[in-house]
Amino acid sequence: MNSFFRESYPIIYDYLRAKDIEPVGSSTGIYYDWDEENFITDLAAAVPISMSISKDKKSVDFEFGEGFQTKNSISCELKGGYSKSHLAHLSIYKWLMTNNKKMDGPVLEEYITRPYDTKDTSEYLTRITYHFFNESLE
Repeated sequence: MNSFFRESYPIIYDYLRAKDIEPVGSSTGIYYDWDEENFITDLAAAVPISMSISKDKKSVDFEFGEGFQTKNSISCELKGGYSKSHLAHLSIYKWLMTNNKKMDGPVLEEYITRPYDTKDTSEYLTRITYHFFNESLE
């Protein structure tokens, strides 16, 4: 995945510069499918060019730290290297199952502070978001 992102983001940012388009958010990984057993994923590299964020959110406690929930999403922000992201994904998925929520769309990873910004992995900041249907699975 690292080589995919390392190759993809320069292409995206070059295109945006050529079209005089300003990003309005951080580099984002969109995960459509994740096969834990075989370590295979279907993903995309993206950069937001417009954004709206719900202001109505409530705090959620995860094993690894705090997250937040909106009407149709559950998110967390991870500080530090990417090794913590696996536990975050498992915890969020567990929250979805516990709360009888069905995923709606791909998983988003926004790389707020990334290797391009700093070489110090302790300064990396990643936001992980899962969207879900408002109705429960029941």
